[in-house]
Amino acid sequence: MSKNKNIVKKVLYIGWVGFNNRGDDACLEFFRQHLNAALAARDYRADIKAVYPSPSYQTNITSLKPDLFVLGGGSVLGLPYISAMAAAQQADIPTITWGSGIDGLSDEVMNSLKSKTPLDISTVYTDEHMLTSMIIRECPHVFVRGPYTRSFLHEITGGLTSATICGDPGLLMAADEIAGIPAPAALDTPPSSNSPANKDRRKLDLYEYVNAHSSGFIAVNWGTVLNKMYGRNEKGVAHQLAEALKNISAVGLGHYPLLLYAMWPRDLPALETLARLLGSPSHVQLLPWVPSLEEIALILSRSVLSINLKLHGSIFSAALGCPFICLAYRSKAFDFCASVECEDVIVRTDDPHLGEAVWERARKITNNMDRYRSRLITKRNLLKKELAGVIDTCCNLLIGD
Repeated sequence: MSKNKNIVKKVLYIGWVGFNNRGDDACLEFFRQHLNAALAARDYRADIKAVYPSPSYQTNITSLKPDLFVLGGGSVLGLPYISAMAAAQQADIPTITWGSGIDGLSDEVMNSLKSKTPLDISTVYTDEHMLTSMIIRECPHVFVRGPYTRSFLHEITGGLTSATICGDPGLLMAADEIAGIPAPAALDTPPSSNSPANKDRRKLDLYEYVNAHSSGFIAVNWGTVLNKMYGRNEKGVAHQLAEALKNISAVGLGHYPLLLYAMWPRDLPALETLARLLGSPSHVQLLPWVPSLEEIALILSRSVLSINLKLHGSIFSAALGCPFICLAYRSKAFDFCASVECEDVIVRTDDPHLGEAVWERARKITNNMDRYRSRLITKRNLLKKELAGVIDTCCNLLIGD
């Protein structure tokens, strides 16, 4: 037996965790899976504590005495997450970022980043950005979601940081790892709503749906961003999307049914509203619960196309080689899509012709499916290697290899 077998390394993971959001939960889960596997190969183990940093949490970081601080996946390069990272650095705890991104950048800033023209820092430099600049300068291991996050960090640090694009950790979703859902046994009687048997019933329903549509279907992810979107008109976007989906069903793409699903419990009322706007045609199926990561992987691995409001719907699609349309409600959508060279599939939520734009992209993708899928898979594979490199760096920081 190795002398290291019982050595446990403590890791503090900070992110938007504990809210039952499938995207942020996946960033944590994939970190946990891959770090534990890498450490086990070296005969070590990890004790990973994952928290959302409340304003009072920073005082607890020193007492926890982690061996490594990880700023998690998602749009966490802002408050309150960076305050926790600053506290870790002040306590001389090694820090690293796990495909972290920034969000909420204005059109003015994004246009400057896209055109590679210098930013007028005096117009965008807030106290939050100042703290971000400080922690990034002090972090030698900066791995970010996409090129716009990297460029913005370069600007606010005066070029004093060198960040590596590793993509979003959600790209580690893999059909062969977690989507192999076996067919559950048939149920003789209808289960109660909260019973374990009800979960089996749901799994059976999804399994039967997927297998009944072996030629594929279009997955539609919808929900709420609490109106914090381009145009600030979530209800209007839902109406335009419904018209686009009706058009997709009626003209040319009608042989693919629609499966509507959510990423977060708070998404379900908005998803039900979208279903009502579509009416009740036989080719529209609403998933009335938030699917697990395994179920999402099953859905997207069998979809010919996905249309997504939530960014991780597009990220998981990319992970599984499923072409997607990204409904960009804030700047983070551009950051991720640029990382997989798919900015041409974006439709902004303030586009006055959103319905037509969604239809046009759906038609273009389905007419060029192999090209879109090949492009996605090529870029995804490159980014997965970068994510593996982040895990290796974590191991080196923990055990000094």
